[in-house]
Amino acid sequence: MVGLNQPTPPLERRRVIVQRQQLKRLENCAHRDDSRLTMKSQLIAIVAAVLVVGCGESQQSASAPEAKTEPPTAKAPDISIHDAAKNGNIEAVKQHLAAGTDVNATGEDGWPALHCAARRGHKEIAELLIDNDTEVNAKDEYGQTPLSHAAWEGHTEVVELLIAKGADVNANTASDYTPLHGAALAAHPADLVAHKEVIELLIVAGADVNAKDEDGRTPLDKAIERNRNELADLLRKHGGKTGEELKAEGK
Repeated sequence: MVGLNQPTPPLERRRVIVQRQQLKRLENCAHRDDSRLTMKSQLIAIVAAVLVVGCGESQQSASAPEAKTEPPTAKAPDISIHDAAKNGNIEAVKQHLAAGTDVNATGEDGWPALHCAARRGHKEIAELLIDNDTEVNAKDEYGQTPLSHAAWEGHTEVVELLIAKGADVNANTASDYTPLHGAALAAHPADLVAHKEVIELLIVAGADVNAKDEDGRTPLDKAIERNRNELADLLRKHGGKTGEELKAEGK
């Protein structure tokens, strides 16, 4: 459609004026008694003129170029996406996403943004990053995945989210620790309930309860070493054994 500030081309304007004059003459002719046109021919002529005028205006509208709206250029905030994810600043993370920041790039500590969010338990940010093409099984410089960090800290909701998004529950670190080893170590012994929930989630999702690290120690060994008796009992309930017990069985 022609914009309000866009002038009609002179040639089009003259053509429309002539067409409307022709229409007016036909209308006058229809009211004259001596007109040689029959009523049927008068109506046909009037309809034809109206269509011509309408087509002319439609062609003019179709030929008018549409104004192009350039998308606004988003600017990344001063805070890095890693610090924003670590601090729970979801608005800054959204600004980074709008600005096209690389979500899989590592920060100064060698962690991608998702690792930062998972370590601090920021579920909404973790989900936002995953939904914007963050690699859920990416590893940091120590071979830890976001799930490794969340399990170590006992962040149940984040662990549940990561598993639902396809996190590998048996991913090994550089020392062959699995997320279950981290959960058994329990970074926060005052909140063993959360760590028990994480252990349950991991095992139900297919975590190897007797996975061995580079020294042959299992998650049960880790729980015993740290005096996490409740966690040790839970692991045994699910078939967990120590490295020595497995060795005695020839495993």
